[in-house]
Amino acid sequence: MNWWVVAGTFVLLWAVLALVLGPLARKRPDRRWLVAAAVVAALAPAVLLNAPSRPEETPAPPAVDRANDVGSRLELARTYTAQGLAEQAIDQYVAVLQLDNRNAEAYAAMGYLLHLAGRSEDGLWSVEEALRLDPSRLDAVYFRGAILAADPKRAEEGRGVLRDYLARATQGHYRADAQKLLDLAR
Repeated sequence: MNWWVVAGTFVLLWAVLALVLGPLARKRPDRRWLVAAAVVAALAPAVLLNAPSRPEETPAPPAVDRANDVGSRLELARTYTAQGLAEQAIDQYVAVLQLDNRNAEAYAAMGYLLHLAGRSEDGLWSVEEALRLDPSRLDAVYFRGAILAADPKRAEEGRGVLRDYLARATQGHYRADAQKLLDLAR
């Protein structure tokens, strides 16, 4: 903003205050309100100098490119999964893997969703890829065990994986589910 505009506004504000408030000040002995008005008038130039002169001068917040943000994609996939929208969740996990082909979480979760969608072989491959990338992922261990336990030809192997999961996951998210699968096999 132009300095002359600020100075002119400041002078005009003081003139208005003097003309309007001057007579009032003589009628009221309490002049605290006059001090407050003077403070406002004194601060006006600082406010005016810091105000942008045109709206386009106000910088816009940086845009977040959610399409290329792995964290946003993972969060969306988790949300879709929680809502029971498996296909949309799988699409998001695929998008994550296109951005980061070493994302073990995406491989693990997508693998289990593929299994639930009837594509157990693809799901098993995906879960095993997650474990190859990060052998400590306990969710992937559970998913692998659940997928294998559902296959009559590999059920015993699946139960062994589930027992391994229970031994490793002392407070795992899927402990109750793993125990149920083992109990069903008895």
